[in-house]
Amino acid sequence: MPSTNDKEQLSVTEEAVPEEAATPETAPTGEKQQKPPKNRKRKALIFLIVLLAAAAVILPLTFVNYDALFQKLTGREETKITYYPADYESDIFQSEEYLSHIGADLTVTVNADGIGAYTYPFTDMESAAEAFGQLEAYNCGAGTLGKYLLALMTGCDSRAEQTAYKELFFPEAQTDLPLSFPPQKIYNIKLIYAGTYDYEGAQHERWKVSLEVVRNDGSALSWLPARDGGEGWFLLREDENGFKIALIAPIGSMN
Repeated sequence: MPSTNDKEQLSVTEEAVPEEAATPETAPTGEKQQKPPKNRKRKALIFLIVLLAAAAVILPLTFVNYDALFQKLTGREETKITYYPADYESDIFQSEEYLSHIGADLTVTVNADGIGAYTYPFTDMESAAEAFGQLEAYNCGAGTLGKYLLALMTGCDSRAEQTAYKELFFPEAQTDLPLSFPPQKIYNIKLIYAGTYDYEGAQHERWKVSLEVVRNDGSALSWLPARDGGEGWFLLREDENGFKIALIAPIGSMN
């Protein structure tokens, strides 16, 4: 029979033997595994819906024809004009393309009530100065328009030319005024007096000015509706120094 010491030793030995570790197969199955909260799934679903909705709005905008949209909303096409490079060196009366208009369209015509219609041809800068100078004889804004047109033809580069050109305009019309531009090859010029027009509480002479231009560089004639010519409204007001230009506006803006 085992002795008392042997029993104690046997008891210690039995206690030292570890129980078999629980494995996934033998793990208790009575407890349920914790599931993600329902509100987390709901947030993920809402985020996905918002993302898809934003994509549905933004992606079509990348393919919008904005030119067509502008025309649909305003009823007119957006004007985009490509101009020629500015040329400060050439003599306009050495341009064969410009000289081809001599005898036909190289003229300035003035037509006003009480004055009648007169056409003055020119073939060079001297005769152009004489033709536009004829307009100063009229007791109206035609003389100022003549100075304006001659300034376009001679160009505006020196300080004296810039000063003289600027003095043709009232201060309110000098905001976007170009102070430097090369000679402009203008022809077929027509000045038509269109009566008076109330502008900012004062009476102004209203003139319709139409002209054509060879190789328009856009420096001085950006008011034209097309690169090669067109017409616009000129409003002139008289002060103690004579008539000055108060506004240049596109045709259609003053009916």
